[in-house]
Amino acid sequence: MALYYLDASALVKRYVAEKGSAFVTHLTNPGSRNETWLATIGCVELVSALFRRFNMGVLASAAAHNAEQTFRGELHQFIQLIDLNPSILARAMGLAKRHLLRAYDSIQLATMIELQLQRFALNLSLPIFLSADQALNQAALAEGLLVDDPNRYP
Repeated sequence: MALYYLDASALVKRYVAEKGSAFVTHLTNPGSRNETWLATIGCVELVSALFRRFNMGVLASAAAHNAEQTFRGELHQFIQLIDLNPSILARAMGLAKRHLLRAYDSIQLATMIELQLQRFALNLSLPIFLSADQALNQAALAEGLLVDDPNRYP
């Protein structure tokens, strides 16, 4: 059993067949007994990712809508949400400045750091940051986080 914090670039692979989908689907399957965490803004990012794929012609309209409905139905079954708070937002501002990240990526990284700090304080296993965004992964590595990229898997 492992603990994963997913950003939308990783979680979307559960709902759209692409490189890394089998890996993400397996680790997020409730039977895998892994814990999966997501910032509440990740929900918005995931829906955005689906419909951007539709807009680019990569995903059919029906497939985007079905994926969104599946995500909404599964959301509270296997994903634990982390609400934003002033500490996360303050940390995100510093991360945006330090790593030149997009706003949502800064919030994702700050939320992961908050989760890690909470678990470290309780002497619990540390989360793995799962993202397919290379710039975000580099920033996470620079912050000393455990990082994995679902694009490394078929």
